[in-house]
Amino acid sequence: MLSIASVASAHPVLLDRIDAHARDGRLIVDVHTTLRTATLITHDSKPEHTAAEMDTLVRDATPYFASHLEVTAEGRALVALVVGASIDEPIEAGVTDLDLERAHAVTHLSYALPPSGDDVTLVFTSRVLEEVEGWDETFAVVLSTDDSHTASGVLHRGKPLTLHVSSPPAPQPTSSSSWRWVIAAVLASVVIVAAWRLRSSSRR
Repeated sequence: MLSIASVASAHPVLLDRIDAHARDGRLIVDVHTTLRTATLITHDSKPEHTAAEMDTLVRDATPYFASHLEVTAEGRALVALVVGASIDEPIEAGVTDLDLERAHAVTHLSYALPPSGDDVTLVFTSRVLEEVEGWDETFAVVLSTDDSHTASGVLHRGKPLTLHVSSPPAPQPTSSSSWRWVIAAVLASVVIVAAWRLRSSSRR
């Protein structure tokens, strides 16, 4: 059997990914981790798993991410809602020890964001796998918004990562565009006056 301690010592650093997207007052977070992480979280040391067993392990690990991945906005901790979990690649046969390193699971979380206008500043803190001695779970984090603005960084366990994205202010009309609006308004007024005069003369 493969022990958790031996796995941790053989693979001390694991770089995974977090995709966070702010839209419509919510933060949608997808946590991408190897299947190995799910076995460590659930304390499962079996060298092989069936596809059904792996699906169960991934689902069982979802509450762990909700409590061990902290997100704060304006100094206030956000409450995670577990949306679900899935495996990136369909697994039809059994899962070998090599598959645990190759295949990935995705945990889907959702957070309610406080009103912040066009600016989004979030602080991420990870405590994932803090109970596994010698294991460093590190995440590449990308924060994005609907207007395609992004911020990114590397999240190390126990070291908060602050990311900020802001929408640019609406473009102000230039002097030339301002003159165009004035000219257009004058022309419209001239047309209205001419039409009124034409209507008045026809009545006579």
